[in-house]
Amino acid sequence: MNPNIHRLPSARERRQLLRSQVSRTRVQCTLIASDHVHADPYDGSFQLAPGMELLQMLAVIESEQRHLGRVLNQEESRPLLQYLQLLDKKIQLIAQAMVPEIPESPIRLVNISEGGLSLMHPSPLPVGTVLHLVLQGREPAMLISCIGEVVHCSGTDIQHILGIRFTALREHDRQTICRLVIRQGLDQATKVHHNKAVREKKS
Repeated sequence: MNPNIHRLPSARERRQLLRSQVSRTRVQCTLIASDHVHADPYDGSFQLAPGMELLQMLAVIESEQRHLGRVLNQEESRPLLQYLQLLDKKIQLIAQAMVPEIPESPIRLVNISEGGLSLMHPSPLPVGTVLHLVLQGREPAMLISCIGEVVHCSGTDIQHILGIRFTALREHDRQTICRLVIRQGLDQATKVHHNKAVREKKS
């Protein structure tokens, strides 16, 4: 097998790989009426931090301008590209400063995929409960507003694991989750391959 080609992790492995990363993600969780199950997660009626809609719009624009960046990434255009990238970074920093950090809470993210997530929650919630969720990671791109429905609940008297299926998630946020899952999987695969090569070299 070519040592430069890494096997892509399975869906189960990707869920495991994310557990070390999602511990750094803060969650804001609010019960909402069942008739909002398919509402826009960025609707003004939800508890959104100031500036979140702005960050969402900037992220969408950034994804649209990637093609232009590749076009500009030519020798004669590189200084212009670098200048525009610096301007973009300044705009992102200003926008991020407008969004306050989600406070610490007993709610913990266990794992996440493009279809849903699992939460550690202090209270049991019945199947069918509709929640508005805001996820904030350490990476600037990880700021997501979504709506989900509880599909299962298990645990003890003091700790409950909720399985939540996304019912409303903007496409850009879905792509952000996908990139996070894939990137962590590839990083872990590279690390595993490196450690194996080191062990083989020592033996």
